[in-house]
Amino acid sequence: MKKSPVSGLAGAVRIDRLTLQGITKAENHGKRLDESSKRRVIKDAPAVTTTGLDLYALYEEHIEGAFVPKAECRALHVLVQFPTDLVDGDDASGMLRHARQFAERVFGNRAIFADRIDRDEQGQQVVDLFVAPIYLKKTKRQDKVAISTTKHLKALAAKHGFNKTTLRNEGRALQTAFFEYLRDEMQLDGVERGEQKWSLDPDWKSREQLREEELEKLKAETENALAEAAEARAVALAEVARAQAMRIEEAEAAHDRRLAQQQSAERMTVALAKMEAANARLNAELQEKLAAAKVKEAEAELQAERWRVENQAAERDRAKAAAMIQAATDQSRQLANDRTLHQEQITLLSRSADDKEGLHLQIGRHPVSDAGFAMDEQHMSAMERDAYRKPWPPAIAAVARALARALAIIRDAAAKVFERERAIANRETLMATEQAEANRRLEERRAAQMHEHRLAMEALEVRQAAVDAAHADAVRSRADAEARIERATMREKTASAKAAFNARWGRALVAIADTPNVITINEDGVASFDKQIAKTFGEEFADTMPSNPPEWAEKGLTRELEIAEQRHVLAERYRQASKQVQQLAALLEKAGSVLTPRQQLVAEEVRHAVEKAAALSNRQVRDM
Repeated sequence: MKKSPVSGLAGAVRIDRLTLQGITKAENHGKRLDESSKRRVIKDAPAVTTTGLDLYALYEEHIEGAFVPKAECRALHVLVQFPTDLVDGDDASGMLRHARQFAERVFGNRAIFADRIDRDEQGQQVVDLFVAPIYLKKTKRQDKVAISTTKHLKALAAKHGFNKTTLRNEGRALQTAFFEYLRDEMQLDGVERGEQKWSLDPDWKSREQLREEELEKLKAETENALAEAAEARAVALAEVARAQAMRIEEAEAAHDRRLAQQQSAERMTVALAKMEAANARLNAELQEKLAAAKVKEAEAELQAERWRVENQAAERDRAKAAAMIQAATDQSRQLANDRTLHQEQITLLSRSADDKEGLHLQIGRHPVSDAGFAMDEQHMSAMERDAYRKPWPPAIAAVARALARALAIIRDAAAKVFERERAIANRETLMATEQAEANRRLEERRAAQMHEHRLAMEALEVRQAAVDAAHADAVRSRADAEARIERATMREKTASAKAAFNARWGRALVAIADTPNVITINEDGVASFDKQIAKTFGEEFADTMPSNPPEWAEKGLTRELEIAEQRHVLAERYRQASKQVQQLAALLEKAGSVLTPRQQLVAEEVRHAVEKAAALSNRQVRDM
């Protein structure tokens, strides 16, 4: 992944909006109770905090007495990343103090309810703040203390010139405010603002993602180191080959020089031979011409002396050429020996590039020279050990040191990879053990559940048999009950009809009792109903009377007829008594003048007695 130009020089602030469940998850994460937090731990060190790690209890205490809007977001998780190249990662309390001061500038003095800075993770410059900003909410009716997770960020965006208060603009304003705090308050030299975000994708990742990317980065760095080491090895081998080629070229050049010197010496020898031949010819000519040219004797002697000197010089040159030829031969032999030694050293160096050979090339003290590298002689042959203990040319020694440094990088990277692979293997072994244990417990629990299931099924079968028997009994009971209900229904219908019939006769008897004059008795003593009065009783009375009355109604009707007859008899008696009273009154009136006072008194008593008897009869008739 390409690194930002301001990486390590810029800070960053990120906000994660938390629900109540998110606050609980964040608390478990800070207390290292979830798996993701456990995977991040690289050392045993407690978090630095001024509030403690009980986030949910701190949140409840923080919002007590305040109005909390009915929104999904209840708090903000503010992650403050300080510049890694400008802030000391060991100064946890200082970073915590500055992070709190910055957050209070943005959200107010009553916003933070929890803080912490983890000390057991890879990143050492990240502060976690948990805020639920409290402010005084003013309305037309009242002022009240309330919580708001959006008010202060919108105000910050407006302060930095953003007309639209979107989450993106709020984030930009927050980054600018943090940059200004780092620059003006902390006065960090060289601090930079983070690059502008143009995409809508998330510009921050979870620590698990960062950890995974870090591992990927480390893996890539390891692969790059291996590639660089391989490249360095190839370069070293190329350097060795080039040095060898240069040595060969130098040896060939020296050999060519020696050949040239040898050829020059041979040419000089030939020249000397020619000179000797020429001298001989000249001497002969001089001897021949000596007698004839005495004039030239001095010149001849002078020339002879000159040739003698030249001859001596030629002799010296010939001896020198012979010495040079011998030296060239010795040097050629030495170069051949050096070339063989250097070839053996290069071969040994090439073999040491593979740690599997056991030579363990490393930067160190050479046993016989200051070559600056060392090898393990136990894995060398006698010829290799002899070549190793001989002096190393500077060029090959430089290649060996470069190869040793490259191998050190490779070994370190391989050790890290091996350590991680071993940790992964240990984790996989632990996971396999835990999985086996979990499978065993699962099998035991499944066996126990199967046993309980079998017992439950047996008990269920017993209960099912009992239920089936009870159901059969219930079916039979239901059939009997339905038969009884049917009979009861028939009886109820019969009783209802009988009750209705009895009610009709009851109402008819009540009507007769309430209207005694509905029953009339003729002169022959035969009873009958007065048709005009009976019509006033309605159709039900007319329909009821022709039917056969029930026994009780028949008795009642008979009683009414008897009462009617008695009333008729009494009425007749009253009529006769009234007639007798009238007759007696007429007689008394006629006899009044002839009766004595005593007779008049008796007559008056008789008249009162008859009137009293007539009145009694009349009252009895009315009472009936």
